[in-house]
Amino acid sequence: MAYGLVITKPYAILSHLDDRDYLAQIEAVDHFTDNMIAYPGRTFGQLYHRLFRANDLAEGEVDLGGRTIRLAEVKVPVLVVAGRDDTIAPARAVRKLVDVLENASSVRFETAPGGHLGVLTGRRARTTTWTHLDAFLP
Repeated sequence: MAYGLVITKPYAILSHLDDRDYLAQIEAVDHFTDNMIAYPGRTFGQLYHRLFRANDLAEGEVDLGGRTIRLAEVKVPVLVVAGRDDTIAPARAVRKLVDVLENASSVRFETAPGGHLGVLTGRRARTTTWTHLDAFLP
């Protein structure tokens, strides 16, 4: 768990005790992360540093283990989904991917309710995020 969550998560829960959807989303995210097999903590930490703190993808490329990934080389269709309440990767930052995926055959940008994992696991994800994904896939 990230150190900031030790303080901010309990505060967020206490601040939203009257919001069933918010609390259900936190519960869904907790369930999701608690049931990940072999949760790659070190990998997550490295990715967090590279993608969020150093913001490597803002320039369209990131080095992962000596291999440079260049988003400008992506040529397939891409669906980019941002969580409206995501404080780790805010929608405005995620939207930047549309610009750096300049050679993708198409780029579709959507937003959906939820935070960083809640956008995938929250109560409304089935009718928002997953609907976008279903429409995107052939």
